[in-house]
Amino acid sequence: MRDFFVAELPFVENGHLVALVDEDTLLDAPDALAAVSEAVTLKGSPVVMATAHPYEAACRMAEFKLSLLPVIGEEQQFLGVITRHDLFQYLFEPATGLAFPGAVVVLSMKPSDYSLSEIARICESCDTTVLNVQIFSAPQDERMDVVLKTNKQDLQTLRAAFERFEYNVREIFGAQADEGNLIERYRLLMNYINM
Repeated sequence: MRDFFVAELPFVENGHLVALVDEDTLLDAPDALAAVSEAVTLKGSPVVMATAHPYEAACRMAEFKLSLLPVIGEEQQFLGVITRHDLFQYLFEPATGLAFPGAVVVLSMKPSDYSLSEIARICESCDTTVLNVQIFSAPQDERMDVVLKTNKQDLQTLRAAFERFEYNVREIFGAQADEGNLIERYRLLMNYINM
């Protein structure tokens, strides 16, 4: 467990998963020299099918607060595990767009105002490509956040376009010209003109 930085290990018998044993269960076992099957009470564990999408695995791992998740096949046979590290690698593959350079813009809106096609159209009108979209909303909240990873670092033009279409730009992460910098440039320009 220490070698692989995990808090659980799968207990497998005859090619089938019996349980996922966590570190606390092993440490609390009455007999440290007994076999795992005798030392701990083995109960089932959360699993993910081999045919499931990695997002399902991420949801299960988050729900049960696991460092790894057993993967089983059609015949309920144990195929292996997927770790948090595996999932992070998947999320940051080039195909997801998250690893590419670019800034992130967060829009806050009511779910009834959400239109991905309109958001994409506004981005394209500013010559900005959306590389990744994620939506965050809580069931009790009346607003949702739409997080856009873009291919541009400077999103001032895009911010202005969203505000022109009455979108609430909650945050921008990445390089952008801040007001202080613009004021300083304006002051320098005025000094130059007055010379």
